[in-house]
Amino acid sequence: EAELKAFHLELSKTHVLDPACGTGNFLYIALEHMKRLEGEILEVISDLGNERYVIDPKNPSVNPDQFCGI
Repeated sequence: EAELKAFHLELSKTHVLDPACGTGNFLYIALEHMKRLEGEILEVISDLGNERYVIDPKNPSVNPDQFCGI
């Protein structure tokens, strides 16, 4: 569980840059996949019996601010 939480923290700190930033599709797809991965992490943490971690709004989460284009 500790390793999952540490990985979740790193995932929430990861920034994605698309210097071409054409249609923004790359950034959208990257966000979608990172949110899916985050969901899988939270599901496993919940299955391990720590549902409070999953619903605590103070915990980090993947958000659109992590995705930037030039």
